[in-house]
Amino acid sequence: MSCLLSREENMIRCAYKLCFAVVGMCFSVFSPDIAAMAQSVPTIQEIAAVWKARQDDTPSARFEWTETLLIPKGAKPALRALQGARMEVSGADPEPLPLADTRLECSVTYILSRSMLRINRDGSYWQTVHGRVEQNRYVNTFDGEVSKEFFDERTTDELHGFIWKDNRNKQANNPTYLPMALAFRPCDIDMGGLHLEDYRVSPSVETINGCACVVLSPKTPGDAGEGRTIWLDPNRGFLALRTQDVAIKRGRITTYDISYEKDHSHRWVPSQWKSVATGGHTGCLFEEAVAKVTRYTINSDIPRSEFQLEFPAGTYVSDYKKANAEDYIVRDGGAKRIVTSAEFARGAGGDYRELLNTESGMARRNLFGSGAVRLVIILVSAVVICAAVFYFRRLRRI
Repeated sequence: MSCLLSREENMIRCAYKLCFAVVGMCFSVFSPDIAAMAQSVPTIQEIAAVWKARQDDTPSARFEWTETLLIPKGAKPALRALQGARMEVSGADPEPLPLADTRLECSVTYILSRSMLRINRDGSYWQTVHGRVEQNRYVNTFDGEVSKEFFDERTTDELHGFIWKDNRNKQANNPTYLPMALAFRPCDIDMGGLHLEDYRVSPSVETINGCACVVLSPKTPGDAGEGRTIWLDPNRGFLALRTQDVAIKRGRITTYDISYEKDHSHRWVPSQWKSVATGGHTGCLFEEAVAKVTRYTINSDIPRSEFQLEFPAGTYVSDYKKANAEDYIVRDGGAKRIVTSAEFARGAGGDYRELLNTESGMARRNLFGSGAVRLVIILVSAVVICAAVFYFRRLRRI
Protein backbone atom coordinates (compact mmCIF):
# COMPACT_ATOMS: atom_id res chain seq x y z
CA MET A 1 0.00 0.00 0.00
CA SER A 2 2.77 2.40 0.99
CA CYS A 3 4.60 1.51 -2.20
CA LEU A 4 1.46 2.30 -4.22
CA LEU A 5 1.01 5.69 -2.47
CA SER A 6 4.59 6.62 -3.07
CA ARG A 7 4.20 5.85 -6.76
CA GLU A 8 1.07 8.04 -6.94
CA GLU A 9 2.85 10.82 -5.05
CA ASN A 10 5.80 10.60 -7.42
CA MET A 11 3.50 10.76 -10.44
CA ILE A 12 1.70 13.82 -9.01
CA ARG A 13 5.02 15.51 -8.25
CA CYS A 14 6.28 14.78 -11.78
CA ALA A 15 3.04 16.18 -13.23
CA TYR A 16 3.44 19.39 -11.20
CA LYS A 17 7.05 19.74 -12.28
CA LEU A 18 6.09 19.18 -15.91
CA CYS A 19 3.35 21.85 -15.68
CA PHE A 20 5.71 24.37 -14.13
CA ALA A 21 8.33 23.60 -16.78
CA VAL A 22 5.83 24.10 -19.63
CA VAL A 23 4.54 27.35 -18.13
CA GLY A 24 8.10 28.58 -17.65
CA MET A 25 8.98 27.71 -21.24
CA CYS A 26 5.90 29.58 -22.50
CA PHE A 27 6.85 32.71 -20.61
CA SER A 28 10.45 32.50 -21.72
CA VAL A 29 9.53 31.94 -25.39
CA PHE A 30 6.47 34.12 -25.85
CA SER A 31 6.87 36.98 -23.41
CA PRO A 32 10.52 37.83 -22.72
CA ASP A 33 9.80 41.36 -23.91
CA ILE A 34 6.86 41.73 -21.55
CA ALA A 35 8.93 40.50 -18.60
CA ALA A 36 11.78 42.84 -19.45
CA MET A 37 9.42 45.75 -20.08
CA ALA A 38 7.70 45.17 -16.76
CA GLN A 39 11.05 45.64 -15.05
CA SER A 40 12.07 48.82 -16.91
CA VAL A 41 9.73 51.29 -18.67
CA PRO A 42 11.72 53.77 -20.80
CA THR A 43 11.52 57.49 -20.17
CA ILE A 44 10.53 60.14 -22.69
CA GLN A 45 14.18 61.26 -22.78
CA GLU A 46 15.37 57.75 -23.67
CA ILE A 47 12.81 57.47 -26.48
CA ALA A 48 13.77 60.92 -27.79
CA ALA A 49 17.47 59.95 -27.85
CA VAL A 50 16.78 56.82 -29.94
CA TRP A 51 14.49 58.75 -32.27
CA LYS A 52 17.06 61.50 -32.74
CA ALA A 53 19.78 58.94 -33.55
CA ARG A 54 17.60 57.31 -36.22
CA GLN A 55 16.72 60.71 -37.65
CA ASP A 56 20.38 61.71 -37.87
CA ASP A 57 21.22 58.35 -39.43
CA THR A 58 18.72 58.95 -42.24
CA PRO A 59 19.50 62.30 -43.86
CA SER A 60 17.59 61.40 -47.04
CA ALA A 61 15.04 58.91 -48.31
CA ARG A 62 12.82 58.37 -51.35
CA PHE A 63 9.68 56.21 -51.09
CA GLU A 64 7.06 55.27 -53.66
CA TRP A 65 3.80 53.56 -52.78
CA THR A 66 0.30 52.84 -54.07
CA GLU A 67 -2.74 53.69 -52.01
CA THR A 68 -6.31 52.45 -52.20
CA LEU A 69 -9.01 54.39 -50.34
CA LEU A 70 -12.50 53.02 -49.71
CA ILE A 71 -15.36 55.37 -48.82
CA PRO A 72 -18.29 53.08 -48.02
CA LYS A 73 -21.91 53.89 -48.73
CA GLY A 74 -22.78 53.11 -45.14
CA ALA A 75 -20.60 56.00 -43.96
CA LYS A 76 -22.88 58.61 -45.48
CA PRO A 77 -25.48 59.06 -42.70
CA ALA A 78 -22.86 58.98 -39.94
CA LEU A 79 -20.56 61.34 -41.81
CA ARG A 80 -23.41 63.74 -42.53
CA ALA A 81 -24.31 63.74 -38.84
CA LEU A 82 -20.68 64.42 -37.97
CA GLN A 83 -20.43 67.17 -40.57
CA GLY A 84 -23.73 68.60 -39.40
CA ALA A 85 -22.23 69.13 -35.94
CA ARG A 86 -19.36 71.05 -37.52
CA MET A 87 -21.53 73.01 -39.95
CA GLU A 88 -23.99 73.99 -37.23
CA VAL A 89 -21.28 76.27 -35.88
CA SER A 90 -20.10 77.64 -39.24
CA GLY A 91 -23.54 77.83 -40.87
CA ALA A 92 -22.33 75.98 -43.99
CA ASP A 93 -23.99 73.01 -45.70
CA PRO A 94 -22.51 69.49 -45.25
CA GLU A 95 -20.20 68.41 -48.04
CA PRO A 96 -21.71 66.04 -50.64
CA LEU A 97 -20.67 62.41 -50.14
CA PRO A 98 -20.73 59.29 -52.36
CA LEU A 99 -24.13 57.59 -52.73
CA ALA A 100 -22.45 54.18 -53.22
CA ASP A 101 -19.26 52.47 -52.09
CA THR A 102 -16.45 54.42 -53.77
CA ARG A 103 -12.90 53.17 -54.24
CA LEU A 104 -10.13 55.66 -55.04
CA GLU A 105 -6.61 54.76 -56.16
CA CYS A 106 -3.45 56.81 -56.45
CA SER A 107 0.34 56.59 -56.48
CA VAL A 108 2.53 58.63 -54.14
CA THR A 109 6.20 59.63 -54.19
CA TYR A 110 7.64 60.94 -50.92
CA ILE A 111 11.14 62.46 -50.98
CA LEU A 112 13.01 64.00 -48.06
CA SER A 113 16.47 65.39 -47.49
CA ARG A 114 17.23 66.98 -44.12
CA SER A 115 14.45 69.57 -43.71
CA MET A 116 13.44 69.56 -47.39
CA LEU A 117 10.40 67.61 -48.54
CA ARG A 118 8.58 66.81 -51.79
CA ILE A 119 5.30 64.92 -52.16
CA ASN A 120 3.82 63.86 -55.51
CA ARG A 121 0.34 62.33 -55.69
CA ASP A 122 -1.31 61.14 -58.90
CA GLY A 123 -4.73 59.51 -59.13
CA SER A 124 -8.39 59.82 -58.20
CA TYR A 125 -9.92 61.70 -55.29
CA TRP A 126 -13.37 62.69 -54.04
CA GLN A 127 -14.15 66.26 -55.12
CA THR A 128 -16.37 67.57 -52.33
CA VAL A 129 -17.33 70.77 -54.15
CA HIS A 130 -18.75 68.93 -57.17
CA GLY A 131 -19.68 65.76 -55.30
CA ARG A 132 -17.93 63.37 -57.69
CA VAL A 133 -14.74 61.41 -58.33
CA GLU A 134 -12.11 63.38 -60.23
CA GLN A 135 -8.52 62.86 -61.39
CA ASN A 136 -5.60 65.12 -60.61
CA ARG A 137 -1.85 65.35 -60.15
CA TYR A 138 -0.67 67.08 -56.99
CA VAL A 139 2.84 68.28 -56.09
CA ASN A 140 3.95 69.84 -52.82
CA THR A 141 7.53 71.05 -52.25
CA PHE A 142 9.64 72.79 -49.64
CA ASP A 143 13.29 73.53 -50.46
CA GLY A 144 14.21 74.91 -47.04
CA GLU A 145 13.05 78.41 -47.96
CA VAL A 146 9.90 78.35 -50.11
CA SER A 147 6.81 76.13 -49.87
CA LYS A 148 4.77 75.53 -53.03
CA GLU A 149 1.71 73.51 -54.08
CA PHE A 150 0.57 72.60 -57.60
CA PHE A 151 -2.74 71.08 -58.72
CA ASP A 152 -3.22 69.70 -62.22
CA GLU A 153 -6.97 69.10 -62.37
CA ARG A 154 -7.11 66.59 -65.20
CA THR A 155 -10.91 66.39 -65.18
CA THR A 156 -11.22 70.11 -65.98
CA ASP A 157 -7.74 70.78 -67.47
CA GLU A 158 -7.17 73.60 -64.96
CA LEU A 159 -3.75 74.29 -63.38
CA HIS A 160 -3.47 75.98 -59.98
CA GLY A 161 -0.41 76.84 -57.93
CA PHE A 162 0.23 78.35 -54.50
CA ILE A 163 3.29 79.90 -52.87
CA TRP A 164 2.91 79.92 -49.09
CA LYS A 165 4.20 82.16 -46.33
CA ASP A 166 5.04 79.26 -44.02
CA ASN A 167 8.68 78.23 -43.84
CA ARG A 168 7.73 74.56 -43.95
CA ASN A 169 5.99 72.02 -46.15
CA LYS A 170 2.20 72.44 -46.06
CA GLN A 171 1.61 68.68 -46.03
CA ALA A 172 4.26 67.74 -43.44
CA ASN A 173 1.67 67.20 -40.70
CA ASN A 174 -0.92 65.53 -42.91
CA PRO A 175 -1.89 62.24 -41.16
CA THR A 176 -1.69 60.49 -44.53
CA TYR A 177 2.12 60.69 -44.33
CA LEU A 178 2.42 59.99 -40.59
CA PRO A 179 4.16 56.58 -41.04
CA MET A 180 6.98 58.31 -42.96
CA ALA A 181 7.30 61.13 -40.46
CA LEU A 182 7.45 58.81 -37.43
CA ALA A 183 10.00 56.56 -39.15
CA PHE A 184 12.45 59.23 -40.36
CA ARG A 185 11.66 62.62 -38.76
CA PRO A 186 9.99 61.74 -35.44
CA CYS A 187 11.61 64.62 -33.52
CA ASP A 188 11.14 67.33 -36.18
CA ILE A 189 7.77 68.99 -35.64
CA ASP A 190 8.05 70.87 -38.96
CA MET A 191 8.42 67.56 -40.82
CA GLY A 192 5.45 65.85 -39.17
CA GLY A 193 7.19 64.70 -35.98
CA LEU A 194 6.04 65.08 -32.39
CA HIS A 195 6.68 67.25 -29.37
CA LEU A 196 7.52 64.36 -27.04
CA GLU A 197 7.31 66.78 -24.12
CA ASP A 198 3.54 66.74 -24.65
CA TYR A 199 3.38 62.96 -24.11
CA ARG A 200 3.72 60.57 -21.20
CA VAL A 201 4.77 56.91 -21.07
CA SER A 202 2.12 54.56 -19.77
CA PRO A 203 3.32 52.29 -16.92
CA SER A 204 1.46 49.36 -18.49
CA VAL A 205 2.61 47.27 -21.46
CA GLU A 206 0.32 46.49 -24.40
CA THR A 207 0.84 43.91 -27.13
CA ILE A 208 0.46 44.68 -30.84
CA ASN A 209 0.85 41.73 -33.23
CA GLY A 210 2.84 39.79 -30.63
CA CYS A 211 5.16 42.70 -29.77
CA ALA A 212 5.25 44.16 -26.27
CA CYS A 213 4.86 47.91 -26.83
CA VAL A 214 5.55 51.12 -24.98
CA VAL A 215 2.43 53.29 -25.04
CA LEU A 216 2.64 57.06 -25.50
CA SER A 217 -0.44 59.11 -24.74
CA PRO A 218 -1.10 62.87 -24.42
CA LYS A 219 -0.29 64.46 -21.07
CA THR A 220 -3.43 66.59 -21.34
CA PRO A 221 -6.06 64.83 -23.50
CA GLY A 222 -9.19 66.68 -24.60
CA ASP A 223 -12.48 66.70 -22.72
CA ALA A 224 -13.63 63.50 -24.46
CA GLY A 225 -10.19 61.89 -24.64
CA GLU A 226 -9.16 63.60 -27.88
CA GLY A 227 -5.54 63.26 -28.92
CA ARG A 228 -3.07 60.80 -30.41
CA THR A 229 -1.93 57.57 -28.77
CA ILE A 230 1.13 55.72 -30.14
CA TRP A 231 2.33 52.15 -29.59
CA LEU A 232 6.14 51.78 -29.92
CA ASP A 233 8.25 48.65 -30.37
CA PRO A 234 11.34 49.00 -28.07
CA ASN A 235 13.15 46.18 -29.86
CA ARG A 236 13.14 48.14 -33.15
CA GLY A 237 14.21 51.58 -32.04
CA PHE A 238 10.79 52.54 -30.71
CA LEU A 239 9.20 52.35 -34.16
CA ALA A 240 5.48 53.12 -34.18
CA LEU A 241 3.42 49.97 -34.79
CA ARG A 242 0.09 51.72 -34.25
CA THR A 243 -1.27 55.23 -33.85
CA GLN A 244 -4.79 56.24 -32.91
CA ASP A 245 -6.25 59.73 -33.26
CA VAL A 246 -9.42 60.64 -31.42
CA ALA A 247 -11.01 63.86 -32.69
CA ILE A 248 -14.10 66.08 -32.58
CA LYS A 249 -15.28 64.92 -29.17
CA ARG A 250 -14.89 61.26 -30.13
CA GLY A 251 -16.95 61.72 -33.29
CA ARG A 252 -14.09 60.25 -35.34
CA ILE A 253 -11.34 57.75 -34.45
CA THR A 254 -8.56 57.05 -36.97
CA THR A 255 -6.20 54.11 -36.41
CA TYR A 256 -2.98 53.41 -38.36
CA ASP A 257 -1.35 49.96 -38.27
CA ILE A 258 2.17 50.04 -39.70
CA SER A 259 4.35 47.13 -40.90
CA TYR A 260 8.14 47.19 -41.50
CA GLU A 261 10.81 45.21 -43.29
CA LYS A 262 14.61 45.14 -43.07
CA ASP A 263 16.63 46.63 -45.90
CA HIS A 264 20.10 45.52 -47.05
CA SER A 265 21.75 47.64 -44.33
CA HIS A 266 19.62 45.93 -41.66
CA ARG A 267 17.56 49.01 -40.86
CA TRP A 268 13.79 48.83 -40.47
CA VAL A 269 11.74 50.71 -43.07
CA PRO A 270 7.95 51.04 -43.50
CA SER A 271 6.58 48.52 -46.00
CA GLN A 272 2.81 48.79 -45.62
CA TRP A 273 0.21 50.56 -43.49
CA LYS A 274 -3.54 50.57 -43.11
CA SER A 275 -5.71 53.35 -41.75
CA VAL A 276 -9.30 52.93 -40.59
CA ALA A 277 -11.54 55.84 -39.65
CA THR A 278 -14.68 55.04 -37.65
CA GLY A 279 -17.33 56.88 -35.70
CA GLY A 280 -16.34 57.09 -32.07
CA HIS A 281 -19.93 56.69 -30.88
CA THR A 282 -21.49 54.59 -33.63
CA GLY A 283 -18.51 52.50 -34.78
CA CYS A 284 -19.63 53.18 -38.38
CA LEU A 285 -16.82 52.90 -40.94
CA PHE A 286 -16.04 56.30 -42.50
CA GLU A 287 -13.13 55.30 -44.71
CA GLU A 288 -10.37 52.71 -45.03
CA ALA A 289 -7.01 53.15 -46.79
CA VAL A 290 -4.23 50.65 -47.55
CA ALA A 291 -0.78 51.79 -48.71
CA LYS A 292 1.92 49.43 -50.05
CA VAL A 293 5.50 50.54 -50.66
CA THR A 294 6.66 49.59 -54.15
CA ARG A 295 10.16 51.12 -54.22
CA TYR A 296 12.51 53.02 -51.93
CA THR A 297 16.09 54.19 -51.45
CA ILE A 298 17.76 55.34 -48.25
CA ASN A 299 20.52 57.97 -48.01
CA SER A 300 20.91 58.46 -51.75
CA ASP A 301 22.20 61.77 -53.10
CA ILE A 302 19.15 64.00 -53.76
CA PRO A 303 19.89 67.45 -55.26
CA ARG A 304 18.17 70.56 -53.89
CA SER A 305 16.59 71.15 -57.31
CA GLU A 306 14.38 68.11 -56.62
CA PHE A 307 12.59 70.20 -53.99
CA GLN A 308 12.14 73.29 -56.16
CA LEU A 309 9.00 73.62 -58.25
CA GLU A 310 8.58 75.65 -61.43
CA PHE A 311 4.94 76.16 -62.38
CA PRO A 312 4.18 75.26 -66.03
CA ALA A 313 2.62 77.73 -68.46
CA GLY A 314 -1.10 78.16 -67.90
CA THR A 315 -0.93 77.83 -64.09
CA TYR A 316 -3.05 80.25 -62.05
CA VAL A 317 -0.72 81.13 -59.15
CA SER A 318 -1.61 82.73 -55.81
CA ASP A 319 1.59 84.05 -54.19
CA TYR A 320 1.13 84.63 -50.45
CA LYS A 321 4.85 85.00 -49.83
CA LYS A 322 4.68 88.68 -50.82
CA ALA A 323 3.52 91.42 -48.47
CA ASN A 324 0.48 91.96 -50.69
CA ALA A 325 -0.75 88.66 -52.09
CA GLU A 326 -0.34 88.47 -55.85
CA ASP A 327 -2.34 86.42 -58.34
CA TYR A 328 -1.15 85.73 -61.87
CA ILE A 329 -1.23 83.33 -64.81
CA VAL A 330 2.13 81.87 -65.89
CA ARG A 331 2.80 82.54 -69.57
CA ASP A 332 5.23 80.77 -71.90
CA GLY A 333 8.79 81.64 -70.94
CA GLY A 334 7.84 82.34 -67.32
CA ALA A 335 6.20 85.74 -67.88
CA LYS A 336 3.32 86.72 -65.57
CA ARG A 337 -0.18 87.73 -66.61
CA ILE A 338 -1.15 89.68 -63.46
CA VAL A 339 -4.73 89.42 -62.20
CA THR A 340 -5.61 93.01 -61.33
CA SER A 341 -7.76 94.33 -58.50
CA ALA A 342 -10.16 95.73 -61.12
CA GLU A 343 -10.68 92.22 -62.51
CA PHE A 344 -11.46 90.96 -59.01
CA ALA A 345 -13.88 93.87 -58.54
CA ARG A 346 -15.66 92.88 -61.77
CA GLY A 347 -15.94 89.29 -60.51
CA ALA A 348 -13.52 87.93 -63.12
CA GLY A 349 -10.68 87.18 -60.72
CA GLY A 350 -11.74 83.57 -60.27
CA ASP A 351 -12.66 82.79 -63.88
CA TYR A 352 -9.72 80.63 -64.97
CA ARG A 353 -10.68 80.40 -68.66
CA GLU A 354 -11.34 84.11 -69.03
CA LEU A 355 -8.03 85.02 -67.38
CA LEU A 356 -6.15 82.43 -69.43
CA ASN A 357 -7.38 83.86 -72.73
CA THR A 358 -7.10 87.60 -72.02
CA GLU A 359 -4.36 90.08 -71.24
CA SER A 360 -3.85 91.60 -67.81
CA GLY A 361 -6.74 93.87 -66.80
CA MET A 362 -8.96 92.84 -69.72
CA ALA A 363 -10.95 89.96 -68.19
CA ARG A 364 -14.70 90.47 -67.89
CA ARG A 365 -17.06 88.60 -65.62
CA ASN A 366 -18.65 85.60 -67.32
CA LEU A 367 -22.34 86.32 -66.84
CA PHE A 368 -23.20 82.73 -67.69
CA GLY A 369 -21.08 81.37 -64.81
CA SER A 370 -19.85 77.80 -64.70
CA GLY A 371 -20.59 74.95 -67.07
CA ALA A 372 -23.41 73.66 -64.85
CA VAL A 373 -25.02 77.11 -64.73
CA ARG A 374 -24.72 77.47 -68.50
CA LEU A 375 -26.40 74.09 -68.97
CA VAL A 376 -29.30 75.13 -66.73
CA ILE A 377 -29.65 78.40 -68.65
CA ILE A 378 -29.70 76.54 -71.97
CA LEU A 379 -32.32 74.07 -70.74
CA VAL A 380 -34.53 76.80 -69.31
CA SER A 381 -34.18 78.80 -72.53
CA ALA A 382 -35.15 75.76 -74.58
CA VAL A 383 -38.25 75.19 -72.44
CA VAL A 384 -39.25 78.86 -72.74
CA ILE A 385 -38.79 78.81 -76.55
CA CYS A 386 -40.82 75.60 -76.91
CA ALA A 387 -43.59 77.05 -74.74
CA ALA A 388 -43.60 80.24 -76.81
CA VAL A 389 -43.79 78.33 -80.11
CA PHE A 390 -46.66 76.19 -78.78
CA TYR A 391 -48.51 79.29 -77.56
CA PHE A 392 -48.20 81.21 -80.86
CA ARG A 393 -49.23 78.18 -82.92
CA ARG A 394 -52.30 77.77 -80.78
CA LEU A 395 -53.00 81.51 -81.06
CA ARG A 396 -52.81 81.33 -84.87
CA ARG A 397 -55.32 78.48 -84.93
CA ILE A 398 -57.74 80.49 -82.85
